[in-house]
Amino acid sequence: MKSFRLMTIALALFAWVACTPDEKPGENGGNENTGMKIENLAFGSETITPPGSLTFTMDVDGGGVELSTVEVAAVLGDKVIAQKSIRATGTTAQVSESLDIPFAPNMTEGAALAVSFEAINIDGATVKQTKTVNIARPVLPDVLYIAVGDETYPMTKSAETPSLYTTEKVGFESALTATIYSSE
Repeated sequence: MKSFRLMTIALALFAWVACTPDEKPGENGGNENTGMKIENLAFGSETITPPGSLTFTMDVDGGGVELSTVEVAAVLGDKVIAQKSIRATGTTAQVSESLDIPFAPNMTEGAALAVSFEAINIDGATVKQTKTVNIARPVLPDVLYIAVGDETYPMTKSAETPSLYTTEKVGFESALTATIYSSE
């Protein structure tokens, strides 16, 4: 009879331990959105001319839990070209920031730049949102100017190769530095 009672208590204790959750509330490893929201996400402009600064605003709600950070990343194709971590405090935050977008190789006119926003609260819960902005390549004039020392020389755009600029001056053998301008 005594062993039956011990076995019943042990079985009840085992069932109680097995039924309790392993995670404490809030320890969801960022897999679960606990009421977090990103709202009113807007860019200052729907196009950006690199290199430039992309301004954005948004309202972030931590779902009743203190916010930690907002991670921002700009992705062109499959490559991250810019990223920023913004500190957010309180259970809600109004974020108004900018992200410096560099000129990256192979940027084409009108290409979509995906900008992802991920808000994280102190419990590790996250909410993500992605928005795109279009790339506008800078337009160079038909004549550029190169300054070597005290002299300035005009360079004209080649008719055969629009990205090639030539000058009538032949050779700059002794020049170590030069500056290129779009106006004289």
